[in-house]
Amino acid sequence: MSGGTGSQRTSIRGEIIMSSSNSPAFITVENGNIIFGGGQYYVPLTSCETWEDIVGWSLQLSEKSWVDSGIISSFIILALSQNGFKRPSLR
Repeated sequence: MSGGTGSQRTSIRGEIIMSSSNSPAFITVENGNIIFGGGQYYVPLTSCETWEDIVGWSLQLSEKSWVDSGIISSFIILALSQNGFKRPSLR
């Protein structure tokens, strides 16, 4: 799955995080869940409250055939933002 051509990124506040012709369409936050593809798959925000949780979900998502690096990146950024974590910077 490719996140290249056809991908769209908007701000986290704008709800749509990632869209690709090969992905489940978009990632949103609704009713306490991070929703993929309009409900095809979801992750409860209550299960993303720590760095360890976010890494665990990232690994779980990476095993899905419809997930690419753009979806993982968008999920991590969204999960961090929704839980008040700052995006880490490289040293």
